[in-house]
Amino acid sequence: GSVAGARFSRMNGLLEEFLHPEVAEGGHASSAAAQQESEDKAARCFSEDFGDLAETEELIDGFDCRMLQKYRCYHNNICPEKVFELKGMLYVTVSTLAFSTTDKAAWPFNRGEGVKLAINYTEVEKIQKGGKLLFRVLTHDKNSYIFGGFESESEYTAALGMVENLWSDAKNPQPPAPLDDDGGDVDDDPPQNGIAGAAGAPQEGAGGAGEG
Repeated sequence: GSVAGARFSRMNGLLEEFLHPEVAEGGHASSAAAQQESEDKAARCFSEDFGDLAETEELIDGFDCRMLQKYRCYHNNICPEKVFELKGMLYVTVSTLAFSTTDKAAWPFNRGEGVKLAINYTEVEKIQKGGKLLFRVLTHDKNSYIFGGFESESEYTAALGMVENLWSDAKNPQPPAPLDDDGGDVDDDPPQNGIAGAAGAPQEGAGGAGEG
């Protein structure tokens, strides 16, 4: 998990340099300090918002963003559909995508408790990239969550890339490599009869016996 986090952090930094080279020049020290401050903030908020989950899940990265939720009254046709933009933080762990609102009053339907959600990648059916730096997560039970309002294009690209890669890994888990008796990996294509493609090796059925 820590290796994955470091890899994604480096990717995020490279994206920032690519998209904004004028900022990258001469700003590596301040950028590294800002990155560390951002990681510390994400880890602290993740522990506060998802205590039990934080004890078992290693956080890869966190992103300040907004979750867009639509509300429609199904009891009448008078009330128009309303879109709520919930400001909060998106947390990406190895197996879970989580979100918690920082503006709890923005969602008025649960007595000011705000919104917290945690989605295991195995529950995700589809991830759709949209315009205006948005992406949607659709679960197998047809719940839809739209995330946007990221602080920069590189933040959006890094968050979407992480989520897509981790979701792909969850859909297609790689089985562990089998071990031989000595604990090493087994060769997928072991040599036959102790000869690995040796030149001039005798072939079965080739060169019959001479006639008497």
